[in-house]
Amino acid sequence: MGVLLAMLTGHGGDASIGTGLRELAKGFSGGVVFGLTAGRIAAFLLPALRGIAQAEAAWTLALPYPLYLVAEDVLGVSGVVSVVCAGLVIGALGRTRLTPRNWSHLQLIWEQIAALAGAVVFLLAAVRVPELLHGVVWKDALWLA
Repeated sequence: MGVLLAMLTGHGGDASIGTGLRELAKGFSGGVVFGLTAGRIAAFLLPALRGIAQAEAAWTLALPYPLYLVAEDVLGVSGVVSVVCAGLVIGALGRTRLTPRNWSHLQLIWEQIAALAGAVVFLLAAVRVPELLHGVVWKDALWLA
């Protein structure tokens, strides 16, 4: 993002492939490290909720947004990568930290959220399609073919 901003603001001399790759490596690797650490801490704290399924669900639902904000705004690393890594760690360690019944409950909640998120993405895409097709001509169909 920094390389793109440098180019857009006219400081293109600061933008290079090396700078871009360094920024990408910093953002990605920092996001992985922060996400793995946060995921392990979150998974470690799951048993402290004493098997209350609603509290466990609320904990996992509340974690991604602040995790994203801290990664992006405080640490300057990739928030998306951090959230994904934390989710993978909680998914791997959660089944050993929760009762089987509560783990199934938590999986069901996250499956429903994933289904809703997928539906929202397709709904937003469907809303944009008519606007995007407004300027299409037959010549564009040849390019697609």
